[in-house]
Amino acid sequence: MFVTPSATSSRSSLAADAARGAGTLLSQAARQDWRGPDAYDGVYFGWPARLTGGRRRRQVIVQIHARAPFDVRRLYRRGHPRIAKALGLFGSVGMRLARAGRVDASGLGLAALELLEADHTAGDAAWGYPFDVQTRWSFYPAGSPNVVVTSFAVQGLLEGAATTDQAHLGSRAVAAAQWVLEQLWVPRRG
Repeated sequence: MFVTPSATSSRSSLAADAARGAGTLLSQAARQDWRGPDAYDGVYFGWPARLTGGRRRRQVIVQIHARAPFDVRRLYRRGHPRIAKALGLFGSVGMRLARAGRVDASGLGLAALELLEADHTAGDAAWGYPFDVQTRWSFYPAGSPNVVVTSFAVQGLLEGAATTDQAHLGSRAVAAAQWVLEQLWVPRRG
């Protein structure tokens, strides 16, 4: 297949726009102290036990937060949580932008990764959400180790270790990968 010069320039223009957008989001997240809402954070607030005492009640709270036409959190909450998964994602973004020549992004990405590396609320090897999570099928309390959050954290830390001279980031990522293998891997089921 022959690629025309205009198709190549269109792709590079799209990549440049994506990099600018990612840099803007990274800067905004840093200004917000890496805190923001999450689709499942409806039960982050200290609701009375009568409202959260049961799967269906928690699901209603989560769905109201996820589907309301406005941000319901503004009615009762003054601050958002800092989420390890987001720190891992923003750390990755910062490192990728730095490798693409955006030197300013390296410091922001590293700041997110340092906060992530220092977070031991779900244990020394893994990460979790700072709020109770109620999904359609399961519930787990705030601070429970979570493989999804941990995988995003590991990815960010590995990128940080590979891009900077911060070897401790890679050490924490390797410890988390070991946790996954030891605690979650079921050889017969994969």
